[in-house]
Amino acid sequence: MRTQNDWRAVEELMTALRKFDSEDPAKYDFALFGLGVSGF
Repeated sequence: MRTQNDWRAVEELMTALRKFDSEDPAKYDFALFGLGVSGF
């Protein structure tokens, strides 16, 4: 798990999300935001 909030983290996250949906990996952004807000 990365602890840095940098561009490399964004690239790694988008690569992982493309495995779920290569056409629209950004659709998971809201769910991930919710996890961040709730402290997970």
